Amino acid sequence: MKDVLIMTQAYELLYNIEVILRQTINEKMRTGYGIAWEHRIKEKHSFANCYYHELIPYFAKYSPLQKIFTEKERKQLYQLTPIRNKICHMKKLDPNDYTFLKECHLLVKRTCQYYHEPI
Repeated sequence: MKDVLIMTQAYELLYNIEVILRQTINEKMRTGYGIAWEHRIKEKHSFANCYYHELIPYFAKYSPLQKIFTEKERKQLYQLTPIRNKICHMKKLDPNDYTFLKECHLLVKRTCQYYHEPI
């Protein structure tokens, strides 16, 4: 039962990371490029269909997002990809994976919260 609880919590953390990253990208790109920002940039496929590992480069590539994460932080978020795949394919996480996931969640939550515009 402990494994189920850990994997459920891991999925929740991962879900929150991806949602926060997507919201931040959409918000900042809208501010920087306008409501039709997706049409102004040339990506392989639509933003809505991006996988996790395709979101991270946005923070290096586009000026409205470049100050949000340092290069070191972006590398840390990239390193989360294999752990994300374990979670999504229901492979057990080892304790180090879970700890790293929690660190990434805190990083994303803390950093993106600072850059969100008040509603």
